[in-house]
Amino acid sequence: KILTMGVLLGERGGVTLFSYVEYQALTLGLGALTFVGLIAIEFAMKRFQVLPVLFPGMFSLREKRFFFFDIEVKDGTIAGLLKKQAKMLVRMTLFIVLAYLWQHCVIQTSQQVGREFPKDACDQGFDCFASPMHYSTFLTQKHAPVDCHGIRQEFEHKVVVSCIMFVTPSAQQWLVHVAIAHSLTQMNMKVYEFLVWTAGNSPCVRRLVWVVVVLSSIIFLGLFFGGVMLEFVSSWLSFVMSLSLPVFMFTVWKTSTLLEHLWSQKAKLAAISLEEHFQQALAALPAVGALPEDSKRQIDLSRSSSKVGLLHMRFPAPPKLSLLFARRGWGSREAIQEPSASAAGGGGECAAAAGRSDEENVPVLTQEPAQVPTERCD
Repeated sequence: KILTMGVLLGERGGVTLFSYVEYQALTLGLGALTFVGLIAIEFAMKRFQVLPVLFPGMFSLREKRFFFFDIEVKDGTIAGLLKKQAKMLVRMTLFIVLAYLWQHCVIQTSQQVGREFPKDACDQGFDCFASPMHYSTFLTQKHAPVDCHGIRQEFEHKVVVSCIMFVTPSAQQWLVHVAIAHSLTQMNMKVYEFLVWTAGNSPCVRRLVWVVVVLSSIIFLGLFFGGVMLEFVSSWLSFVMSLSLPVFMFTVWKTSTLLEHLWSQKAKLAAISLEEHFQQALAALPAVGALPEDSKRQIDLSRSSSKVGLLHMRFPAPPKLSLLFARRGWGSREAIQEPSASAAGGGGECAAAAGRSDEENVPVLTQEPAQVPTERCD
């Protein structure tokens, strides 16, 4: 049986401290505070670069260039979409934090659905109001105050009982809840960064995030239109947090899709750059054949002498070794038989001595480099 104590809508009748309408008017303070917070956040995000401060692992600015997970974003449209999703997460976090602080520092609320009398809430000092569980309650606002000091008996019909109480001011409790709100903010942002990075690099995780978005939305809408939402959500804070889950996961999915697009774009640019460098290297290859005659002679001599390990490209072979290389077919005769400047300076006698040498006087070379005599010809 619904206890009809006093008059509804604005009159207390000595049953509750405030009427339900007065409590709702006080709750508008939460809406006003949220509106002011949104204006402050929008102004800060538009005027200053706060995203690299709020998401240091995700956004960064280097020499007036915008980076997203160390990927330079040159497309202004993609950069705008990334900032839009991050701002959406900041707004959602603001709603959650303000609802938490309002719930634990200003006005505490709780709700229950059924025929049971709210004994626990009455013992804690709540002011409770009962209303029929029907959609018309949103329009008629028929909330009957419940007398917690009278007879405590069950209601005749299924009703929704909303209990409201002012929180006793305490600096210690405020400090504790502010610290918890700060931790909640950091947790949302870090989890957002982690899920975006994971889903952006894994198609399976990205599909899983999308499945969570669909399932959480269906469950929330099913509970709401099924009339059993209040059985699972007992306060405004619980309602905000349950609604924020699909919004949070959808923001993660949207941002991870942009990250995957940036990864594919970066891979294409790397492939194009590699192909351009390869084409440049191939275009530079014909320039190797246009070497001077001296360089060609030194390169041929180096190739021929590498078989026995005697000579280097910078040192031409002596006349006797040049004859030996030519007779055995090592290298070009034109590049080998031409005497060097040092050998030519020895005079005609050295050339005559070199011409009189035959195969019987030429020593057989082995794989071990032999010491070539460099004594002058007298």
